[in-house]
Formats: sequence, structure tokens, C-alpha cells
Amino acid sequence: VNSKNKEENAALIVAVKNGHTGGVDAVSKAGADLNLKSKDGGTELILAGGNGRTGSVDALMKAGADLNIRDEDGTALILAVKNDHTGSVNALIKAGADLDHKGRDGDTAIVLVSGDGRTGSENVLIKAGADLNLRNKDGGGALMAEVVDGKARMTNTINISGTSSVVPVWRWGTLL
Repeated sequence: VNSKNKEENAALIVAVKNGHTGGVDAVSKAGADLNLKSKDGGTELILAGGNGRTGSVDALMKAGADLNIRDEDGTALILAVKNDHTGSVNALIKAGADLDHKGRDGDTAIVLVSGDGRTGSENVLIKAGADLNLRNKDGGGALMAEVVDGKARMTNTINISGTSSVVPVWRWGTLL
């Protein structure tokens, strides 16, 4: 059940790529390795999350796939957020995915969505308790990303959600 085709993908990867939730269920029940990496280093859950295959995300999580396994770009949650798949983001968070996992550049999911208009995922992450104070490799964080991109929506969201009362203040090109 874990044998690979000529493209070096196992049946479970093929089912996820094609959005066949029934195939995901069947292959999982047949004993497929739920964390088997494809030739590009991703797992079935990372592929499903990154492509917005919420049905496959749900099926893989129910079958016991590792929520926090990562490839070179990050976890399923990071890729779901990057690609603005709010349904997958919600499913992964409800199942207990690590909200504050850092991807390749040190960005967490909340840093990735901050300032780029993906308010659906941003609101979900804030309400779920994502740490707004974590920094990436360049020292930037969620509030910095919003202000730099000129979309300081997060201050309103933070106040509404009750997570914090932080208001970004710029002085000499630095967020204080």
C-alpha cells in the first residue's frame, strides 16, 4: 500500500492530489504510512493543507497523521495559511496543530498572513491564541508586517478579540 508509482508517489499522495477523500479513507484504512514523504519532501497532510483539500485534511487527521510534521517550507498549517485555505486552517487548528511553528524563514502562520489581506486566516489564528510577539529570522513579527505593508488592521482585531491592547507606534523607522 506504500509502494510508489513511476513519479515516486504512493497511493495516498495520489488520492490527496486528486481530491479523492474516499480514496484517502480507503488507503489509510489499508495501512498506508500517513507520514510518508513524497519525492518533494512533503507528506499527504502538508499537500492537502497547502492545496485546500479540507476533506482530505479531515480524513488524514482522523486516521492519525502527524499535524506538525514539516517539509522545507513548514507544516500543513503554514502552507494552508500561505495559500489562504481558511477551511484547512480551521480544521488543522481544531485538531491541535502548532500555531506558533516557524517555517523556513522563521515566520509563524500569523506573521505570514499579517499585512497581506488574508483576514479570514488572521482572525482564526488570533482567536485560537497565536503568539503575536514571536519574531522571524529578520526580527519582524505580526504587527511589524501589518504596519510595513500599510494595513494596520490587526490592532483593531487584537482589541476586538481581547488578546492584547498593543498598538503599533512608529518612531525613526522602528516599530516600538
